[in-house]
Amino acid sequence: MPLQLNYHFFYTLGLRSKLFGSLVKLAM
Repeated sequence: MPLQLNYHFFYTLGLRSKLFGSLVKLAM
């Protein structure tokens, strides 16, 4: 169970980071 939670956490983190990167690119 903890492994699944960890995977989900990192997945959402990567998704958020990708979204943030595209936002920064848009701002520039």
